[in-house]
Amino acid sequence: MLADTEVLTGDRDSTRDVVQMTVYRLIHSGELPAVRVGRALRVPAQAVLDYAAVRDTARLTT
Repeated sequence: MLADTEVLTGDRDSTRDVVQMTVYRLIHSGELPAVRVGRALRVPAQAVLDYAAVRDTARLTT
């Protein structure tokens, strides 16, 4: 089940700079959960934020 706050894959999370193609790639690799609603894919906003936090942490440690 998705969280109350969802991100459409056509949207861009400008605060975390996660672009659409990255979200699609992460969905298809299984790294982000998504649900298809009609032709749109919906991703929990918290999942995108969690991914961005892990990515940012990895950038700081390298």
